[in-house]
Amino acid sequence: MKIIFKFLIIFFFLIILFISYLSIIGIKTTKFNNQIGSIIKNFNKDLEIELEEVKIILDPLNFEINAKTIGPKLKIKDKIIQLESIKTQIVIDNFIKNDFKLKNLDISTRSLKIENLISFTRNFKNSPQLYILEKIIKKGYLICDLRLEFDDQGKIKDNYQIKGFVKDIQLKILKKYNLDKVNFTFNFLDKIFELNDLELTLNDTFFLSEKIIIKNIDKTFLIDGSFKNEKLGLKDEFLVNYVQYFFPKLDLIDINLDTINKFTLQIDKKFKINNLKLSSEIKVTKLIVKNSLELKNFFPNVKKEIILDNHSINVEYDRNNLTVKGKGNFFLQSEADFITYTIQKKKKNFDFDTNIIID
Repeated sequence: MKIIFKFLIIFFFLIILFISYLSIIGIKTTKFNNQIGSIIKNFNKDLEIELEEVKIILDPLNFEINAKTIGPKLKIKDKIIQLESIKTQIVIDNFIKNDFKLKNLDISTRSLKIENLISFTRNFKNSPQLYILEKIIKKGYLICDLRLEFDDQGKIKDNYQIKGFVKDIQLKILKKYNLDKVNFTFNFLDKIFELNDLELTLNDTFFLSEKIIIKNIDKTFLIDGSFKNEKLGLKDEFLVNYVQYFFPKLDLIDINLDTINKFTLQIDKKFKINNLKLSSEIKVTKLIVKNSLELKNFFPNVKKEIILDNHSINVEYDRNNLTVKGKGNFFLQSEADFITYTIQKKKKNFDFDTNIIID
């Protein structure tokens, strides 16, 4: 009995030691390489993965095995994408039954050039959108994490998630628009694409957005978000074009303002913009325009410029209808007067409702 008792103690001690070793240090194996390779080929039969040894660590509390490999490579034709790591979890019961069904798959990339990633993607899932992106994106880098979950039949569930960040993207859109220094983090879940902390420069005008949400609905994209600008002036070409688009006869001399803007729009599969709605809160520090009004009979000391100072303006744009409401100091002569106004533009017609308090 003493011998049996000592044997059991040693046996259980070795089991605990073995489990502790597997749980803390783990072991390396190539046992899962074929399984991971088969799953990758489910995306495309020409897609291959080059794997080193897979390190497995036991998770006894959750009855799972955690498997991880470092530095794998995705290959299709002559294109290669370098990955940072691949991780997965396998239920211990399935492992004992020699049934290597993966519970999930986590893929992390290294820093990738955007143009290389698009070129790689086009090799197994080409589309007009990817072709257009390849033509307009000049540079940029991306790092992302992809999480996939599998059902009991080994098929990928719809609750996949992609998150990461993009840095220093440069795009050339037609001849008018240059997007540069584009940086943001993103989270893509099913048909919802969320951008956070977006920074970009459009024609030398800086934009900042806390969040933009893009939803894929019936082959169209619904975009809802906001952006803000600070200390915009005449050097900001985008602002000048924006003002002159709505008020083509406005002769700007100087402008300085801050804006907070909210917008929604739809983009179809041909990249046509529909149902644009824009709401802006504008703080005008100074706005100077050329005075083309014949007012000398009423204001003997009228100046050649009209100056708006310390103005608060709200702008609403909805399907070619524009409403502007504002108030603030108003200089026609030497001293400040006060003005409130509402301007409505419907198609080519303007309606004005203006109140000037003259001192």
